[in-house]
Amino acid sequence: MVLTDFETQEEVDIQDISASLSGGITQSDIPEKKAVEEQLEANYQQALAAQTKNFGINDAPAMFMGGFGKKILKEVKKVVCSKVDENTGSDQILELVVGALTTIIPGGLLMKPVVNMVTKLIVGQGISTFCEVEETKS
Repeated sequence: MVLTDFETQEEVDIQDISASLSGGITQSDIPEKKAVEEQLEANYQQALAAQTKNFGINDAPAMFMGGFGKKILKEVKKVVCSKVDENTGSDQILELVVGALTTIIPGGLLMKPVVNMVTKLIVGQGISTFCEVEETKS
């Protein structure tokens, strides 16, 4: 599968990302969840701005107050966790991440570093940890 990195406008074969995961992920390679959420939010806002320009709106107002990267990651989690188990390989997880993000991020305009961060978070934490049920606040 090939996607276009929104930041660089270069084609990226997801096999390149997959290759970077195949050597294993060390604890230091696993990004902080907060950093992933911030990057998801930034990717979403930049993609939204690009999409509005496609419709002739050059000065689109900020539409979100921030903090919605957590909600994006939650949506990715719904998609990924519904289709994986402990035996799922990093290649399949990567494909699920790309598939989820292309439906969430406006225009499917993804940034390679964001895809890489989300995938490393999931693979590094392990499926059971990433997919565990979060307690809801009463």
